[in-house]
Amino acid sequence: GDERFIENFGRTVTHEIARMERLLDRLHTLSRPGGRPRILIDLRAPIDDAIEAMRPAFIEKNVVLSAATGQSPCVILGDHSELEQLFLNLLMNAHEACPAGGMTRVELATTAGRVIVAVVDTGPGVPAELLERVFDPFFSTKERGSGLGLAICASIAQTHAGRLQAANREVGGAVFTIDFPLAATATLPVST
Repeated sequence: GDERFIENFGRTVTHEIARMERLLDRLHTLSRPGGRPRILIDLRAPIDDAIEAMRPAFIEKNVVLSAATGQSPCVILGDHSELEQLFLNLLMNAHEACPAGGMTRVELATTAGRVIVAVVDTGPGVPAELLERVFDPFFSTKERGSGLGLAICASIAQTHAGRLQAANREVGGAVFTIDFPLAATATLPVST
């Protein structure tokens, strides 16, 4: 009896310490985003990396994950790892929201010197009364959520001169849209 209790207790403590470390990492990200240097990058690269990282989870849940990012580079001034974290967080939320048999799609479009990325899902959407609060730190609709994922997303978007917005689609599901300024790229090399 006692050995089993000690073993279970040790496992629980280890799990909770790891969870607290992740929470502290997220708080650190929220308190100091944008501290890394900005370089010219093709925004499709961090999007593609986030999609590939999440693909196994979507397959396991039987949710279709697709992307329409186009053939042309969409160059912005940014940090690859911060942007990848932004898209990972949005895809994690979409994954949690979508039922089996659902769909999540990442769409990228350019217009008038800006690039717009939309993460669209077929989940239940965001309750209308909560749309204004989803980016507030520590606000969560999940029982075990830290309420930091979307706050971090908004912070990363802001440090990239972007704007993150949440809305519900008329046909159902949510859409999270990030609007970034395109970089002036006349003669500068681009990291992909």
